[in-house]
Amino acid sequence: MNDWNQYYNTCSTCRQQWHASEGSCECGGPVECQRERLRLHGYELDLDTMQWEQTISRKTRVCRKDHTSGRIKRGDTYVETVLRSIDDETGESWHSKRLRLVR
Repeated sequence: MNDWNQYYNTCSTCRQQWHASEGSCECGGPVECQRERLRLHGYELDLDTMQWEQTISRKTRVCRKDHTSGRIKRGDTYVETVLRSIDDETGESWHSKRLRLVR
């Protein structure tokens, strides 16, 4: 796969471009993102992965039967968090679910 001229970021301070494998700009300025408007809608940008994330729902539940993972058993209380992630460069989006056992 030829990824020439891809995965470049632009510094919003000095306007210098650098490849994503280099880490960050030499001046230490913030990264310019492609979808800044998402911040107005409650999304937060993870600068390490350049992905926007927002919590869609967070529910406390009581398990009715054992989960297939074996980590959560019947009668346990757990918190289910659903996140929506959007890739800053491509705009691809997906949902992910996190389960946290409450002791």
